[in-house]
Amino acid sequence: MVPVRIGFQPWDGMLDWRALATDLPADVLTVACLLVACNTAYVSGKSQLVVSRAKIMRRASLFLFVAAVPLDWLAFWFGGAVNDCLWLRVIKLAYAIRALVRQGGRRGGRESTRQRLLGLFQAVSALLHIAACVWFYLGSEYPLWVPARGVSWLWAQPALQNVTFIAYDQQLGLEPGATVWEQYLVSLYWACATLTSYGMTGSLSPQNEVEVVYSILLMALNLTVFRFLIGEVSGLVMVKDEELATRRARLGAVESFLRGSSLEKDLQDEITQHFKASQVRPAFDQTSILRGLSRSLQVEVAGYTTRGYLDGVALFAGCSPQLLDAVSVLLVEVHFAPEEYLYRTSEVARDMFLVIDGSVDELTETDVGEKLDCVHRPGSCTGVLSFFFGLRRL
Repeated sequence: MVPVRIGFQPWDGMLDWRALATDLPADVLTVACLLVACNTAYVSGKSQLVVSRAKIMRRASLFLFVAAVPLDWLAFWFGGAVNDCLWLRVIKLAYAIRALVRQGGRRGGRESTRQRLLGLFQAVSALLHIAACVWFYLGSEYPLWVPARGVSWLWAQPALQNVTFIAYDQQLGLEPGATVWEQYLVSLYWACATLTSYGMTGSLSPQNEVEVVYSILLMALNLTVFRFLIGEVSGLVMVKDEELATRRARLGAVESFLRGSSLEKDLQDEITQHFKASQVRPAFDQTSILRGLSRSLQVEVAGYTTRGYLDGVALFAGCSPQLLDAVSVLLVEVHFAPEEYLYRTSEVARDMFLVIDGSVDELTETDVGEKLDCVHRPGSCTGVLSFFFGLRRL
């Protein structure tokens, strides 16, 4: 709301209830972020847990300290103009944008395609929103900055209206009594058109040197940032197409082999289902990557990946958090296709399996066929006794 309040000035003052409804939550959240940052321990580069309050506060961002100070309210309290006080809220907006960008950078390549597309959409929306608010701000303020050349795309001084071609009584958002929504809509339309094509949109063309420079800046963004976003979206689609083509080629080779074989139809279907299920297995060895980390980093990574799987398991109920952290580091994610087996009778289970998705059937072979003994569903373990005591499965 900061760009809207500066550009369009929709409310009369700082104490308007609609202004308070947007300002106070942002102020409270900023102070809460500062308190959390100053009371959260961290792991140093030497894999040591730092709990010293002085070191934690030194590590906290100075930007956050400045953003948490209610500079706008202090200026308003000492009699500052409302428009000037609103500019002090830009610090909070800049910190919020910086925090979102850093959060996206930390996620890195762990984002799914949907998450990356959503992030790109949010970035484009924020850019267009700010560009529209700045465009309207320039149109409404420039005639006041330069009275001798008081003509902008939005307004002209009465003595200079004969030198502009804008028809105020016919344009959406430009006629007298236009609502803030109409003004924002026409400004957003101009920003979208400028960032995607060129800087002249009907009668909304720049009328002075400031607006011309701003239009050039947005067109430069069109050649850089906007093209980069288009390339990102294209790259995501191409990567998915390559993965899909590889999977289809592999599955096509299997089906070609089966057509030329004399295998039974049921066996062919089982082989096909096996290769389809194997496509969901990771293409890299996650275990070797995690084992290359320090112990403290392994525990921290496990807290985000495997630690939550142990919370609902009855076998680990009542265990200390330290034990659960140690066990979560040892967990390795594996996938099994339908009809694959984990172990057979008389074998020693060298691994204990925790079911996360799907189910595991325990079967006993009899003279009349297979008998279902039990079904292990998500949250249950199998192979426990054989794993801990080295016993053979009966």
